[in-house]
Amino acid sequence: MSVIFKDKLKAAKAAVGEKNYDYAYDLCHDLLEMDRSNYNVYILLGVSCQHLGKYAEGEGTYAHAQTMPKANVLAWQGLCALYEASGDRTKHEQALQSLCDRLVVEGNRNKAWETMNKVILLVESDDRRLVSVLRGLTQAGPYHDLLKAEADPQPPTEMELLERMCEIESTLDSRMVESEVNKRRTRLGAGPVQRVRAEVRAEVYGKSTLLDTLQQLVAACVDANDLDRLMSHEQRYFECLDDRLEFVDDTQRAVAVEQLQNMAADLVTNGRCAAAFEFLIETVDIDDTRLGEMATQYIELFPDARLVPAVSAWLALRDPVATVDADSIRGIESPFARAQLVAAMARNRQHRACVDAAVAARTAQQTFADKYGIRLQRSRLAVDLAAADAYMQIGKEHADDAERLYRTCLEADANNKAAALGLGLATCALGHGDEGRQLLQRLVDSDVHNHRAWGGLGAALVDAGDLHGAVDAFRHAIAEAPEYAPHHVGLASALWQLGGEWRHDKQHAYTSWLTAARLDPTDPSVFSGLGQWYQEHDDNVRARRCFAKAVSLDCTNSIAAPLLADIYAREGSDDLCEELLQRATDNSFALPWAWRRLGFLHLRQGASERAVAAFQSALSSDRTDCLCWEGLCEAYMGIGRIHTAVKVAQKIVDLEPGRVAGHWLSAQACMRAQALDQALNHFDCAMKCAGADSALWQRPLVVARAECLALSAEKWFSDGLFGRSADAANAALSAVLGVRPQSFLEWGIVHTACAWLVRTQTQIGQHQELLLVDVVTTLAEQAQQLDAEPMPTYLADAVQTAAREERVSGQGNGYVEQLFVLAGRATRLRVMLAGSAVLASAAWTDLGFVYYEHSTRVDSSLPRLLQQDDESSEPSPLLDAAAACALAAIQLDGANARAYNLQGTVASLARNAGLAQHAFIMATRRASLSALPWANLGFLYLAHGDVELGNKAFARAQMLEPDLYAGWLGQALIAEQVGSAECVELFEACLLLEGVSTEIADFGYALQVWRAAAARFADTSKPTGVRSHSEQNRLLLAIYAARRYVARADDSQGVGHHVLGMLLEQNGEYEAAADTYARALDRVSASDERLWIAWASLARAQCSAQQYSDAVSSYARAAELLDVCEPSRRQLLGFTLGHSLALFFAGELEDSLHMFERTLSQTEGEAEQPAVSLMLAQVLWALGTDEHRALARQHLVDAMSESAYTPGLSALFAMGLLTDDADLVAAAHAELRSADDPTYSCARLESYLAILRGDPVAGRRALSRALHRRPDDASLWLLAADFELLCGQRRPGKSAAALELFGLASRGHYSWSKAPDLAVVNSAKLQTAVSALSIQSRTTGNQGAARRAVMYQPVLGRARPLFASANGHYRRIIPRFSSSHIPESSRLSWMLLPTKKVSRGSGRTDAEAKGEAPTQSTTDVLTKAGYIYQSSAGIYTLMPLAQRVVAKIEAIVDDEMQRVGGQKLAMPNLLTPDNWIKTGRWDSTGDELFAFQDRKQSTMLLGPTHEEEITAIVKSMVRSYRQYPLRLYQITRKFRDEARPRAGLLRGREFVMKDMYSFDVGEQRAVDTFYALERAYRRCFDRIGVPYAVAEADSGNIGGSLSKEFHFVSSAGEDTLLKCSSCDYSANEERAQSVASSNSNAVDVYRGVITNEKAQTIREFRVVVPAQHRLNLLKIKSAWPANAREELKMTPIATVDASNPASVCQSILAESGSGDIEYLIDESIDGRVLDALRDGVEDACAVRAKDWRLAQTGETCARCKHGKLESQRAIEVGHIFYLGDKYSKAMDLNVVYQGQRSHVQMGCYGIGISRILQAAAECSNADGRGLRWPVAIAPYLATIVPLDGMDHVAELYSVLEGVRIHNAQLFKSNIVVDDRDYLSAGFRLHDAQLLGIPVTIVMGRRFKQMSEVEVQLRVPMLALPQHVAGIAVQGDGYEHKAYVRVDKLAEFLACAFESHLQRQQLAES
Repeated sequence: MSVIFKDKLKAAKAAVGEKNYDYAYDLCHDLLEMDRSNYNVYILLGVSCQHLGKYAEGEGTYAHAQTMPKANVLAWQGLCALYEASGDRTKHEQALQSLCDRLVVEGNRNKAWETMNKVILLVESDDRRLVSVLRGLTQAGPYHDLLKAEADPQPPTEMELLERMCEIESTLDSRMVESEVNKRRTRLGAGPVQRVRAEVRAEVYGKSTLLDTLQQLVAACVDANDLDRLMSHEQRYFECLDDRLEFVDDTQRAVAVEQLQNMAADLVTNGRCAAAFEFLIETVDIDDTRLGEMATQYIELFPDARLVPAVSAWLALRDPVATVDADSIRGIESPFARAQLVAAMARNRQHRACVDAAVAARTAQQTFADKYGIRLQRSRLAVDLAAADAYMQIGKEHADDAERLYRTCLEADANNKAAALGLGLATCALGHGDEGRQLLQRLVDSDVHNHRAWGGLGAALVDAGDLHGAVDAFRHAIAEAPEYAPHHVGLASALWQLGGEWRHDKQHAYTSWLTAARLDPTDPSVFSGLGQWYQEHDDNVRARRCFAKAVSLDCTNSIAAPLLADIYAREGSDDLCEELLQRATDNSFALPWAWRRLGFLHLRQGASERAVAAFQSALSSDRTDCLCWEGLCEAYMGIGRIHTAVKVAQKIVDLEPGRVAGHWLSAQACMRAQALDQALNHFDCAMKCAGADSALWQRPLVVARAECLALSAEKWFSDGLFGRSADAANAALSAVLGVRPQSFLEWGIVHTACAWLVRTQTQIGQHQELLLVDVVTTLAEQAQQLDAEPMPTYLADAVQTAAREERVSGQGNGYVEQLFVLAGRATRLRVMLAGSAVLASAAWTDLGFVYYEHSTRVDSSLPRLLQQDDESSEPSPLLDAAAACALAAIQLDGANARAYNLQGTVASLARNAGLAQHAFIMATRRASLSALPWANLGFLYLAHGDVELGNKAFARAQMLEPDLYAGWLGQALIAEQVGSAECVELFEACLLLEGVSTEIADFGYALQVWRAAAARFADTSKPTGVRSHSEQNRLLLAIYAARRYVARADDSQGVGHHVLGMLLEQNGEYEAAADTYARALDRVSASDERLWIAWASLARAQCSAQQYSDAVSSYARAAELLDVCEPSRRQLLGFTLGHSLALFFAGELEDSLHMFERTLSQTEGEAEQPAVSLMLAQVLWALGTDEHRALARQHLVDAMSESAYTPGLSALFAMGLLTDDADLVAAAHAELRSADDPTYSCARLESYLAILRGDPVAGRRALSRALHRRPDDASLWLLAADFELLCGQRRPGKSAAALELFGLASRGHYSWSKAPDLAVVNSAKLQTAVSALSIQSRTTGNQGAARRAVMYQPVLGRARPLFASANGHYRRIIPRFSSSHIPESSRLSWMLLPTKKVSRGSGRTDAEAKGEAPTQSTTDVLTKAGYIYQSSAGIYTLMPLAQRVVAKIEAIVDDEMQRVGGQKLAMPNLLTPDNWIKTGRWDSTGDELFAFQDRKQSTMLLGPTHEEEITAIVKSMVRSYRQYPLRLYQITRKFRDEARPRAGLLRGREFVMKDMYSFDVGEQRAVDTFYALERAYRRCFDRIGVPYAVAEADSGNIGGSLSKEFHFVSSAGEDTLLKCSSCDYSANEERAQSVASSNSNAVDVYRGVITNEKAQTIREFRVVVPAQHRLNLLKIKSAWPANAREELKMTPIATVDASNPASVCQSILAESGSGDIEYLIDESIDGRVLDALRDGVEDACAVRAKDWRLAQTGETCARCKHGKLESQRAIEVGHIFYLGDKYSKAMDLNVVYQGQRSHVQMGCYGIGISRILQAAAECSNADGRGLRWPVAIAPYLATIVPLDGMDHVAELYSVLEGVRIHNAQLFKSNIVVDDRDYLSAGFRLHDAQLLGIPVTIVMGRRFKQMSEVEVQLRVPMLALPQHVAGIAVQGDGYEHKAYVRVDKLAEFLACAFESHLQRQQLAES
């Protein structure tokens, strides 16, 4: 080292000491250039860099220094200082750790500890790092010696160090759990909080070292001999290990449990740990002797501990007489506490609560066993035994549950005498008396001192009816145990049933009950027996006390509680009775007797709705209780649900056909529902069933039947069947006569029957065969005898005068007088018997209305509601009688609104307006909500001309009652009076009100419609040939109204007939119009000025009907009357024009010419002049001479020169053609083309020019252009049809075409009168008729031309002229009011039916080429048939026919679901994932969910199923267990993102599904619901009619423990079912179990790998199954927790010989290699292989034996052990699941029931509606020709294919609709007509087969020749004999064919289908 170097080094050290770091830095670099091996230079440079902030350079400097040979701690200390200065905590810690290591190596313990202390202080804020550092100081750590250092601060002891570590780790674990839970719970798909917390705890505790630290701490305490700390830390270690035991690895859990037991024993010995006591108490079975001492010590040391109430209960239960507080144990979650709760409830006789507690106890015991691996056999046995005893105490309906539990107990302990005793009793209760008594006898024989066995034998003998033997057995039991109260109770019950002295003598039954009461005063059966004894001995006070005592002990006692309730009811103490019954039902829901009594109590109180709920609750337990059904029927009638009451009453009749009350209620319900015929039938059945009780039932039945007959009379009268009405009224009178009427109701029936008889006489007159004079006379005599008090004078005079007037006027008769007398006396008697003024007033009002209605019939022939009679007319005596009755009613009851209404109506007809107004106003005040008084007041105002007040009154009436007929009629009359256009709509509304229309509305509507039509015709701005669809319908309705008016009213003046004739003219029914005018003419008197109008109208109609000779005669008669009448100018013009035309068409051309000339002079200067000129020219041309034709031409030219008239120009054009005048043709053509609306004219001219030139193509082109411009012009379409017919003629000549054109031109566009007050003629109708006839006369029927004409018909439009046949007849669409109408929905021409014709060309398959059936999928067939349309992959549109199939399937499903109590709702398909996350299905479902994000980036999904949604709904809306059970369902579309959509609707991405969800309280009820729904599903598929199978299935992602699938059996199905040949076992291949039948000794070994969504292997395993067996992948994947995003891959490895188990084991292990691998061994493999494998692996738990293979055909059934499994392919269409509490627990849906909160039990039940459609088609498409739908779901049952026109199709349609099978019209609304006449016959017949409609009826040549149709039947499973109904039938197994006459068609179809339905029902059964 040089001197310079030394000097500079000293200078550098000095600079550092003086903090001159820049200078030191420079010096150090100079020194390094001189010598790079000097250690001190690097240290100085590092210090300089540190202070200058050059940390990177300093770090490198120190690092280099540490590698130098002479390195010491300075480099490490400098580096620590540098990192500290830079703030790099991580490197600082590492540097300190390195320094500490260096100091340890150098042996500097004190410095090392100081450095380690710095490390501790540095990482103190990081708990996890601090624990790691502290762990290095423990005994096992590298720095343990540092604790021995003597430094400041003093190092801690090892115990202190471990204590600090425990505190830090405990806090760290808790903080990490909470932090991670809060993070994950908000993540998408996290699931419920409980699951998240469990996952986080498992992860955190799996990495935690707290248990190891605690274990070290305990060991340190032992080493230190610190007992106080040892106990404290051992307790802490025990509690921590117990808390984290479930997260301990399975391989270490057994060791941990053993360690827990040892520590607990030590802790209990020292008595300082409550948790240790509780652990030992839980793990020790109840009968262990150690528990007694431990329990006492536990209570003394820890009086407030968790299990103290349960331990106290256990100690109390050891005392047989001690009482136990079960409520104190109820909330403790512990298997021991649950078991004590069961025992306490059994002790307290809370049997139903005991059963529910036992279920919870078993769950808790199972959870405990899963956690600790400790099976509490004795505790489980005690719980099961208590539950079984509770089941037996509840009732015999639960004996099967008790038997199951008793057998379970005996399997666990074969020597358990209590279980054997219970099994014997349960067996007897199940009806196996001999077996049960043998069991009990064996118990007695084995131990004669077993008093319980003697008692059980006695009870069994009582059930068997051996009462003497039972007495002996009970006495044996009492001899063995005299202080045991139940034996005395049993003896008393047996003696009581023996009867006689044993029952009545106090020394026997009574004494035994008293003894039992002394021994056990808490037994309710004792006091119920004593109460019965006292009640039978008439000591009601003591009986009531005993019953009350029994009820206080057990409010559900089935003897005491009903008897006490009956006592309360008899005493009228309804409140006490209701309280008692409500308490009983609250305590136990399944008490039918309590609900039934509660229901009748509510009925008596008038609370019908509450009664309905009570009766339904009773019937939920016993569906055969007819008394409950009767009460339910009455309750439904009480709340107005009449149709439901009818169904309930029918249920009673079905249950007990001979029950009188059932038929009585059915009749009453049918009466309320207006099903009077059914009611009468039920009354007749009730009389037959009465039998011995006929005296009791006779009078009520007769009176009720008479009341029904009276109602029938009213119904038949309103329907217009007056004869039937009279028969019913007479029958009612005869029935009442038989019982001698005595009551208000009976005389009311007499009054009602008389009223309807009076009304019928005014309609049909006196017909002796309809009158029962003797009956009326006899009843009148009886009434006279009873009517002791005379009638008031004014009433008697009025009634007698009315009757006398009736007889004298000639319109009445003596019989009617007797009716009035009888009605009056009946009313008087009703007044006497009424018992109140209100009823008496109502009686007088009824009689008044009879007189009033009869007066309106007698005194009026025309509607005169608003007409005022002449002042000189005499008042009607009948009206006076009505007024007197109304006055009497008002005097009796001033609040009788009906009486005031009657008084006002009578006063208005009597012209007393003041009284009428006063009466109506009083009626409105008395009945403020009644609309009728306001309507009558409106009529009164309207009659007196006050339109404003009338309008207000009618408006008020309509506001109160919108459907009131009088309100609508009044508004219509007001609108007519003020001239409003709304009057037509108002009159139409009156007509459309069902069954209430009057002559006024009929006449008013008909008149207004005609006026509107006439006004429209007079409007020249509208085309006359076009009438809209609504206008046509309105015209038809008006014709119907006018016909009804002339049929009902006395049209003596012919006004109605005249209006009807005008309407018929408007509709083109000219012959009918002429006949109607002729009848009107008969009613017009010779002196009436309207006689000329009648003759003129008749002549006009005859002319339109082409009755020209008659028209000329009628016009002549009318002309004779012109002198005596003064027609208007327009009327006269129309008359002369019509007369002229009649003469012209009649061939009287000369007279016609003169008449036209006179008419032309009258129209000079008028608008009609051009038309008259054209007609005159036509007459001149028709005369035929050259002179006349020249004159016609000149006249028409002159007329057209003055006014261009399109028809006239057309006629000139035709004249030019006929005379070869080219100039005239050109001029006319030019004028026509320049006309205002040249479309029609030009098209017609050009089309006829084309015919003349022989160029039809040019004509069609012209017509096409015109139709393109005017597609809605019917005349253009008619012209196109005419053109095609003319083109079809053979060589049409020039003259013929020109004449045709001339005729069309002259006849086309004239209407001879537009006067609104006369009838008008639709010129377009005349044009159509004349043109058609003209063309028909010269055409030859070219079929091709007719088809081309069809092409011109518009697809849409207001008029659609069609060709009916090739000869040119036209027809139009039949209006809706026509009797021969076929609905549009039943016509294929109206349907969207895109059927595809099967290719016959090169596209045929090989099978088709060979004549075989083509092979095509069902999806193709459905598409070709037009049922479905594929929008995209897996998405289909259901076309109209498919929608009909779906609708029928839905109807069947709806019916069956509602039959089992289902309520239909509609849930949204768009859902949020919140609830899915709670249940865990958001993660487990996988990619099948359609999930997306909305505009707010919120995740949404399309629902594939709705378990979460329905659970959330029920949770938010249902609060009490009384609201259960619930069965909710919907039919909606579901969505599933199928990876590979296929098979059409079977595996689509969108589908229609029915899903039902059930909610029940209790597991047993939920299971009952499951099986009830299974039966409902069977009924659904039975009704659908496709063969199906039911199989056990896997629950899949939906979950649940019970699952069944419903399949349609089909070879094309995706599923394989295995069914036993011997028993009824059937299961899906994935679920099926079998006994392996492999004869091979070889086994197959597979390598299994489960990968996550990132393709990372998360589990590897091996599977070993017998050779030649397939793996059950579903069972393999279910071996671990499911996750849909995990993928399972199986690879075969080897096939190994299994004869040597050791070699097999070696082969399997050799293939496995190393690693954590599990082994799944099939249970059918030799057990030695399994044992060898378990011995060969480190962890025996890694080897699991189970059924891992798929069952195969031919293997032995696992259930019956001797049947063989057979396979069949099938299509799944339904699936039902019992879910348990999977969803309710996840979403916290619970309910408090019997004082305990439990989760609601759920079930899920699905049917694939759209799958059924395709599956049914799959099963039916067997012959390749098309579908074959089952009858129940076919879109239509029959199709009619007319091959030669539509004639008689409507009649055949009606015949089919009337076919009745099993008294039902199956074909009604189920028939379709193939009226697509633009298709060939072959195509339509092919379509009939393709569509699969069961019945095809072909109307071909045989129909025209022999009235026979060809019937083709394509019905699945239809097997017909060779002759059906005497008709030969041909069939090939798929299709049957027969030729049937039309008159035999109904019988043939009924026989064919009846046999098919019978076979189907037999198959279903």
